[in-house]
Amino acid sequence: MAADPKYLATNPTVGFFTNLVKVTRFRPAYPVYPQISDQIQVAMESVMTSQSSPSSAMSALQQQVSGMAGASNVASGS
Repeated sequence: MAADPKYLATNPTVGFFTNLVKVTRFRPAYPVYPQISDQIQVAMESVMTSQSSPSSAMSALQQQVSGMAGASNVASGS
């Protein structure tokens, strides 16, 4: 389907987004995942609206996610 010219012509961005499929990863279907996804958006918003620094937002996100998923299921980045 991704090679079908009719499909690609439906919208100028279809080709771009279709090409992204090969580099995407499956999003977990765990019950807590939507809550974690929401917290990621909250953290991003707090940085983008200058309510928080990136490091403070990450700390808050790590605490939130640890509470939701359990600290043993959360890895910190560097």
